[in-house]
Amino acid sequence: MKKSICIVFLNIFIPLLVGVIIYLWIDRDVYFLRVLRDLGLIGSGSESLGKIANLLRNYGCDVLWAYALSFAILLIFASDYMQALFFCIGFETVMEGVQIIPSVSGTFDWRDLLLEWAVSISVFMYYKMKGNEHEKIY
Repeated sequence: MKKSICIVFLNIFIPLLVGVIIYLWIDRDVYFLRVLRDLGLIGSGSESLGKIANLLRNYGCDVLWAYALSFAILLIFASDYMQALFFCIGFETVMEGVQIIPSVSGTFDWRDLLLEWAVSISVFMYYKMKGNEHEKIY
């Protein structure tokens, strides 16, 4: 049981937490940061840390979150890799696609979507080649 909690923590919660920390660190116009600033809970922070920081914020977070999502879906679908991969890619497509709607915060970007797909495909290929070790955590 302790091993399964550790695996879930390392493969899902840590990437999500690191992604949030990157967002907070770089502090561009993120909706939940605006709410916290409006409530007076945080200060204004830095505006920009350069091209590398923006690249990390724009694509590093997507990589981390796509990895966490892929791993979580892989656990849910167990050994049905193709169904899990299609579900994951479909979910990523919907979540990125809703950003086209003007009332939804965010900016649709094909590069984000392609990066998320590449990460998910890589995760599924890795665990498919590795075998069913992820199933042992149940």
